[in-house]
Amino acid sequence: MVRADALVLHRRASDWRRNGQVDSTAYAQVMAGLSGDLSASAARQQLESNGYVIIGVGDWATVFARPGDLSCVRLVPVDPAYRLFAEDLLTGPSHTSFPHVHELLPLKGDAFAVVLERLWPADEAAAQLFCDRLSDDPALWSRIAGLEAKGAERYPHLWGGLDIRPGNVLSDATGELKLIDPVFLAGEKVVDALRAVDRVSLSDLTRSEVEAFPDIACFHRVHDRYEGVEELKQLIAHLFWPTA
Repeated sequence: MVRADALVLHRRASDWRRNGQVDSTAYAQVMAGLSGDLSASAARQQLESNGYVIIGVGDWATVFARPGDLSCVRLVPVDPAYRLFAEDLLTGPSHTSFPHVHELLPLKGDAFAVVLERLWPADEAAAQLFCDRLSDDPALWSRIAGLEAKGAERYPHLWGGLDIRPGNVLSDATGELKLIDPVFLAGEKVVDALRAVDRVSLSDLTRSEVEAFPDIACFHRVHDRYEGVEELKQLIAHLFWPTA
């Protein structure tokens, strides 16, 4: 069942773009004063000061929303794979199996924030069936495969591939299921490349993306398997020291 407040907010969200233009009032309200000169940590402070609370934490991002909103802000210190997906959602045709993205705001470095419809946990059995049936839609599957191919070409050393599983399926306010992270960059490969000072593999990323990696949960999940965490962090700084 859809909540009454959800219906009102859904209409607001649908009005954000009029004739291809962003409704400045709604856009400014949702972005909560975010601007491109803010770092990811400063953007987080800005969101929290404007009443946003954490509603989800993933390996690469934190999601914020205000109570009752049908929109949310996904704050991403670094995640080339999700940026690839979000850009595709903004420029490509909408599809009922994908979330509706309203805007992508670049932040300082290569961090970014994505404003999208708010989503909720999905029934696991329904999510599994949803994943199993994605390939039944040739146009949808071709688009997903295109994202995977583009990521593999752009990030040849650190790319992870497809990540279609129930954990990456959420539900919108009407109960419709959405695939939120179809592709991924392999965090384990990033950590291994850092430990080996593998500059070739790390060249897949920009300097700011490498430097931001310790700010995400993926780093902390992966490095727990290793010793010398502080030394690993120092390697990130040393990577960019001038070489003789």
